[in-house]
Amino acid sequence: MTSAISAQVLKSRTFQEPWDADMVLVNGDILTVDSTDSVQEAVAVKDGIIGEVGTNDEISERIGRSTEVVDLKGKAATPGIIDSHLHLMIYGEQDLLYVNLRPPVTSIRDIQQVVKEAASKTPKGEWIEGYGYIMNLEEGKLPEKYELDPVSPDNPVFLTSMDGHYGSCNQYALDEAGIDANFPDPPTGGVIVRDKNRNPTGLFYNHIAMNLVRRLIPKHTTEEYKKCLFYAYEDHIAAGITSYHAALVAGEERYNAYKEIDLQSEMRASIYYMSETLKDVDHAVNTIKPFSGKMVRFAGWKLQTDGTFLTAYTYNPHNGVTHTMANWTSKNLKEGILQLHKTGYQVKIHVVGDKAIDMTLDAIEYAVKSAPRKDPRHRLEHLIIPTDDALKRIAQNNIVVSYQPAMIYFGGEEAINLYGEERAQRFVRLRTLLDMGVTVCINTDSPTSKTYKPQLTLYSAVTRKTLRGMDFFPKEKISIQEALRCYTINGAYASFEDDIKGSIEKGKLADFVIWSHNMYKIRPERLLRMEAEMTIIGGVIKYRKDGTRITVHKGTQ
Repeated sequence: MTSAISAQVLKSRTFQEPWDADMVLVNGDILTVDSTDSVQEAVAVKDGIIGEVGTNDEISERIGRSTEVVDLKGKAATPGIIDSHLHLMIYGEQDLLYVNLRPPVTSIRDIQQVVKEAASKTPKGEWIEGYGYIMNLEEGKLPEKYELDPVSPDNPVFLTSMDGHYGSCNQYALDEAGIDANFPDPPTGGVIVRDKNRNPTGLFYNHIAMNLVRRLIPKHTTEEYKKCLFYAYEDHIAAGITSYHAALVAGEERYNAYKEIDLQSEMRASIYYMSETLKDVDHAVNTIKPFSGKMVRFAGWKLQTDGTFLTAYTYNPHNGVTHTMANWTSKNLKEGILQLHKTGYQVKIHVVGDKAIDMTLDAIEYAVKSAPRKDPRHRLEHLIIPTDDALKRIAQNNIVVSYQPAMIYFGGEEAINLYGEERAQRFVRLRTLLDMGVTVCINTDSPTSKTYKPQLTLYSAVTRKTLRGMDFFPKEKISIQEALRCYTINGAYASFEDDIKGSIEKGKLADFVIWSHNMYKIRPERLLRMEAEMTIIGGVIKYRKDGTRITVHKGTQ
């Protein structure tokens, strides 16, 4: 389903000669990410659209008295970064709506202190929600009711891990939910952790189990969620991100926040509505009304076939929690994807384990065969340990793969420990997939990851080095040109918007980032020190780094 802003509308915009630009970028390296990866000197913008790309002399002809002239002073400009798997709203939620448990909280003792402080400020009986605890806490375990009860005796508490797939609660919350030794386990997709007597410990794996408690927490309002978006814009724009794909929009309050914020949105957003079960799919198809605004648009649907590293659904055992748990039965997944496919929109599916990947491919192929349509362009997110056969099926079905290369940096050794070396070699197979002709987009998955900034993602794609310095299966390295392409034009392709953005070409939206260093010319290690010095969205400067040498003036000085 293509963008509301059609390429025909943009590229048919012809400016009557002679025309003056509203903005020009001159005296720089313009890394266009066009079909030949050409590097130009300058670019002219009119009405938020790129009107011309070329030499300084050519673009200088477009400078009029009121033209905003951005002198790059030799610095490099790229298309705006498109983070094609981002949870921008949650970035705001963790500070505005929840107790923030991200580092420097690194132990259960720290969590206890934070929860105790929150309880002292929260009326008795009201819920305390926390978000962001890391999986490798100093005690070597995740928080359970035994640690939470002493510091929160008068409030129900529910805490969510940084990756969003594990939850911890106190006895008060368990009692509110009626979860005890006799409470039935979810039939698929979730685990209620229990002691030897089947009493719940307050720990849950995966959303389906977590929602048994979370469903009781009073819903936040659309206005609260809008504030979370406004809160998140500044940091992400300063990082050079101009567009993002909201990877998991859960609930109508969040959906309506995106819909209502459209004209006030500082960033371009393509949103994907989340369904956890077949019942959710039925509800979504019948109640969620797709929309296409100026800055925010409905792009498709989101499902999750399995969990995370520790709960990946795999053919053979691994060293995590369980390898036998999928969120869907094969039958329900086929029916769910078929229903969503029939709406005419994309389906993006979170998949980790090899068995989950194959089950998902079965479902996609079933949907495409049952209801053929041109270029559905469905997506697989994460794709942690696919088999070679799965990669062939991905290529044959023109499925987009969405990768988070920084997982290598933070989790390369963990992947080997969990899955063994043979399966770990399948992790983030950028080189293989690009060579097969598969469209791959790269992104951060922030804030369920540890950074939203693009530098580490680029570095990890190019070097495949872990935090501890290991070269993690380096045969899958890609070039910096390929990495930038995956972060821009491929991200645009992944949401049917490559005709209007993702490269610096005539007729496309004028979204740019100017960097402190030319990423094509520096050693990979210096990518980590590279900074965004200016971000431009629709021909408007949205961020300018203090102290930058880039100058801006009016007209022909």
